[in-house]
Amino acid sequence: MSKIKYPYIFLILTAFLVLYSCSTKVSDNSMPLPIERTDLHDTSENVLYNLWTPYGVYAAFYTPDGKHIAVGGATGLIELWDAVSFSPVCSLYGHNRSANTTLFSPDSRFIISGSGDSTVRIWNVSECRLEHTLRYHKNEAYTTLYSHSGKMFASTGADSVVIVYDSGTYKPLQYLRGHSGAVYFAWFANDERFIVTSGRDGKVILWDIAAAKPVREYIGHQGAVYCVVMSNDDSLIVSGSGDGTVKLWDTYSGKNLMTYYGAEDKILVAMFSPDERYVIASSGDGVIRKWDKLTGKLVLAYQGHKGIVCTIHNSPDGKRLLSGSMDGTVKEWDIESGELLKSRKFYPPKP
Repeated sequence: MSKIKYPYIFLILTAFLVLYSCSTKVSDNSMPLPIERTDLHDTSENVLYNLWTPYGVYAAFYTPDGKHIAVGGATGLIELWDAVSFSPVCSLYGHNRSANTTLFSPDSRFIISGSGDSTVRIWNVSECRLEHTLRYHKNEAYTTLYSHSGKMFASTGADSVVIVYDSGTYKPLQYLRGHSGAVYFAWFANDERFIVTSGRDGKVILWDIAAAKPVREYIGHQGAVYCVVMSNDDSLIVSGSGDGTVKLWDTYSGKNLMTYYGAEDKILVAMFSPDERYVIASSGDGVIRKWDKLTGKLVLAYQGHKGIVCTIHNSPDGKRLLSGSMDGTVKEWDIESGELLKSRKFYPPKP
């Protein structure tokens, strides 16, 4: 019996030690965190507003020169529209899951998109064709954006990683790891030394890009933080969360300066108005709201969408506001009065 007993005791002890070491291991920021399920990322926190459609608009952005709009949807289709007429110029095919962002390069020559198919793609605007496909993320790519000079671009993902790329080589310069879950949004500082990110873990993090290290964390939201942007002089940060609030932060001290209330569901996108006197945000309740930045008073609601408002963007001239919704429409508003100027259905490709 003893010849059989001791080997079994040894195996049991070995298994126990392996399980113990796994349960007590400290996570390593140098390694990606476990990949998350993303199939429900675009639904509302409140079932009352949970209107999902396979042809919803996830992204709609003006070119910096104001001539065009790039629209991306749940099917992966991206369309380039004339900004004045809202008429399609061309269709860009390649993504086989949602086109989550469709931002332009500073010179308006390229569209950069991130998708549910885990790819980041660069599109040539004048030739309406795919230029590059990047496959560095291990799961859904959420936000893609260029730095202000266009020398770098970045992408965020459900794999909890922020990747900063060289625009000349399309190769990663840095992998930023520090969020304990999906990273939803990123924004370059104007001096391009820093980038600010937000994620499912409720954190807003400011990073030193060259060092690939966090500089400061902004803690206060009680839910996932879906969006974050910086003011023109980089002194202020605004963020929007699943807790239904928008917060204004002092970049350098990390202090929460103001919290904006009124949304009845999660905040998808929050940003400054062109003159930075106001904070504007879109919500899962279908409404876009504008608050006085200093007082926190709600001054205007843009109402007309019948579903989650996934995206908003200021026009280059500062006079109009673009929005896209899960109701399948792209709308343009007078940013001062809230008057609806244009609305167009984003049609999927015919079978």
